[in-house]
Amino acid sequence: ADDLGASDILRSWDQPLALSVGLAWQDSRLALSALAGWHRGWPRSPVELIAPGGGDPGEIVLGRRNSARWRDFYSLDLRGSYTWPMTRGDLVLVLEATNVTDRANECCLRLQADDSGNFFQGEIDHWLPAVANLGVSWRWRGPH
Repeated sequence: ADDLGASDILRSWDQPLALSVGLAWQDSRLALSALAGWHRGWPRSPVELIAPGGGDPGEIVLGRRNSARWRDFYSLDLRGSYTWPMTRGDLVLVLEATNVTDRANECCLRLQADDSGNFFQGEIDHWLPAVANLGVSWRWRGPH
């Protein structure tokens, strides 16, 4: 927390409760791993959008800094690799999948003009979707 005058303000990455569990298995050529993670939602500053009406202008009302929280964050990541030993080195194929359940973890509020173009509407955005990465590497061993 940051000390600002008489109050403490939580930092945007505050997560006092978190849990990560990982499993890994490996034999001579194949390696598999999984990581499941959860943490309490990060702090956020509440925003209220009051549309114009009855001759009154619209308002964007900001709440106290970081006084609310996004929903809890969950993720499941998987990784597998296979190694082919060769004369001068090893060829390694790696497949990684991040957020495999494609959970829409909340992260931010996007403000954009409404249909009339006279005010804003808010849309909650989300962190990283499910992503797969495929990689190949060569580990050179050199002469013995």
